[in-house]
Amino acid sequence: MFKKISLMLLILCLILAGCAVTGTKSTIPAEKQVSTGSARIQAGQQENDGTDNDNVNKAGSEDPTQSKKDQSPSSLSDQKETVEQDAVINEGSSDSKKGKGGQVELLITRDFGQQVILHELVTLDSGWTIMDLLQAKCDVKTRYGGGFIDSINQLKSSTGGLKGEMQDWFYYVNGICPDVGGLDYSLGAGEMVWWDYHPWQAGSSNSAVIGSYPEPFLSGYQGVVRPTTIVCPAEIMESGQRLAESLKTQGVSEVKVVELKEAFLNKRNGPTLVLGEWESLEGIEYLKELNQSYQRNGMSFHFQDQQIQLLNFQGKVVESLEGSAGVIGATASVLGDPCPLWLVSGSDRSGFEQALELMIKDPGDLTGKYNLAISGEKIKVLPVK
Repeated sequence: MFKKISLMLLILCLILAGCAVTGTKSTIPAEKQVSTGSARIQAGQQENDGTDNDNVNKAGSEDPTQSKKDQSPSSLSDQKETVEQDAVINEGSSDSKKGKGGQVELLITRDFGQQVILHELVTLDSGWTIMDLLQAKCDVKTRYGGGFIDSINQLKSSTGGLKGEMQDWFYYVNGICPDVGGLDYSLGAGEMVWWDYHPWQAGSSNSAVIGSYPEPFLSGYQGVVRPTTIVCPAEIMESGQRLAESLKTQGVSEVKVVELKEAFLNKRNGPTLVLGEWESLEGIEYLKELNQSYQRNGMSFHFQDQQIQLLNFQGKVVESLEGSAGVIGATASVLGDPCPLWLVSGSDRSGFEQALELMIKDPGDLTGKYNLAISGEKIKVLPVK
């Protein structure tokens, strides 16, 4: 009898212990994770405890806007032109992209790309991950066994305390927010890695961005390059063909242009660009719902009547564009989505054509931007400050 009671007590203890483990939950946004497993849980616990301190710009520290090599880049568009001239572009999805000798483009910014810290080509070493690349070029401090970024060039993660903003490092590979940690993503030649330091709040997410253009159409995600599809109403198929030819001149090997249909958007098999003025697109239920989710989809703009409303990172409308204006934005269904959706649109036909011409004639103007709006000659970076 005593043995049976002891056995029952032992089983009860094991059950309780299992509940305690599975009940642990992290509040860290997935976009800023660089490792998987327990490090995420531990980081979430620390942020909940409010024990993190903001060490940015303390007396005697280095200027966080300077790279380890004290670079002072000019404009992102000028740098992008130089990088594209020198970059090694490998098409296809073979393992030959992995390993020593190829080059990747590394961009490090803050405030949603508005301030450049570092932008250069880096020659890969064998077996390099995203974390290896970052540590090779920057002063990096980590936590939890080296898997979680604490600071880059003295620019430190912060919970903001009781009243301040939460600020942290977020990263993208070929314009896609990964679903794996930086220790787990093996780099291939031609890819672009972008780290950005900015404020954030729970419930908002940028699962895809436009600032790595012509990625992800060129190098795909995790070594797999999927076909690119341009979707547009029948009356502007010529505009779709023009963009397709522009992508091909930038090295994108497989591009097709198809007429806009609801079913296609729900079952994308690769990166997809939707073109057209908003009036010709809003009848598609998928796009209508996308516009209605403007506070969550990360694109930072919203079509309302004849206006385009521009948002800040909190999803609040801070400005409205009237008259002809265009937008270029990207979103995705989940983190690590290899089939992101890009929207190139406008308040009217003229506004749409402004956005399209920017992509075709001045693609470097997209570099380092989460999303953008264009009105006349003025480009507005999104999200708005």
